[in-house]
Amino acid sequence: MAEPKSQNRDAYDMILGAIDEGLYRPGDRLVESDLAERFGVSRTPIREALQRLETQSLLTRDGRAAPVLALLADSVPAIGRATRVVIRAEAFNNETELVVTADHRLFVPGRRSEIDPHAPDRMEPARKLVNGLTITADPGGRIEVFHVLLDRHDVIYAEGIPCESFLLTGASRAGLAPHLRALVEAAAPDLAHTPHPASVPPDLRPARPGPARPASGTAQAV
Repeated sequence: MAEPKSQNRDAYDMILGAIDEGLYRPGDRLVESDLAERFGVSRTPIREALQRLETQSLLTRDGRAAPVLALLADSVPAIGRATRVVIRAEAFNNETELVVTADHRLFVPGRRSEIDPHAPDRMEPARKLVNGLTITADPGGRIEVFHVLLDRHDVIYAEGIPCESFLLTGASRAGLAPHLRALVEAAAPDLAHTPHPASVPPDLRPARPGPARPASGTAQAV
């Protein structure tokens, strides 16, 4: 059952007010469970409020600015792994529609669960999130694909939806169209990414490192 939008708005206003009043300072870590307890709401509106504040650059997930090394754009047949998946407005608290390929992974924060209230964050391919209503598959024709290459595999935002940046490995480099491979060779000839922890099965994930220092003027969401 969805949380009432009034609760989402209240959580956003309460966190923003606490930042404005100096209760949270640049570099402070904002933890969902702590905020939910402090403001007397569930973790769902807190999570959505943090995501909204991140898109407004008031919070950063790990406090690190990531340079864009290359923007890889191509047009491919919308079939198989590249089947078009349409994410409707409001499906992920997003205001506008987003179109991705079936294999493009979205960042799914750990959800509330009566069995496991501490479920880990994860990345899921869009095809696994198709529900026929707010997220639909639309095969056929062609799709314009845009990949953002950073200096590491990370979570970025597209239309307010957290998703993965391009994961550069030997296999993904080799699988690029020749003109895109040339762009990558020029921008990052020796780069090979370590997959983001959320893209790795929980039992295979490395120990989480300590937090990086956020840029001045931002708080840090965890």
